[in-house]
Amino acid sequence: MEAQKAQARKSVLNYGLLLGFILVVLGVVMYVLDYHLQPHWSFMVLTLIVFIAVVTYGIKAFKKENGGFLSIGEAIKVGVGIALVAAIISGIWVLLLTTVIEPGFMEQAIELERQ
Repeated sequence: MEAQKAQARKSVLNYGLLLGFILVVLGVVMYVLDYHLQPHWSFMVLTLIVFIAVVTYGIKAFKKENGGFLSIGEAIKVGVGIALVAAIISGIWVLLLTTVIEPGFMEQAIELERQ
């Protein structure tokens, strides 16, 4: 009997939701600290570090669940899946921010760029 291969769906959803939640929390912190129009460079660095860490940890968790075996294709599939789920959640946050919470966000951003 062959060993059953792990499903990537579980790792993609779990770590994608985790990453999306963390990105939304960072977005809320930026909004509360009034950095949503002109973010400080430290937020960008922190976001990049968190993104890389969660995607890497999600791929490692999938590899462990798969009995220590992982192909390049599976790693790419899991990594892109995690990023896609997180992007959808983060996109919902940005849509909520620009339409409900701060309706004049785009005008403020355009005016800031003009200056």
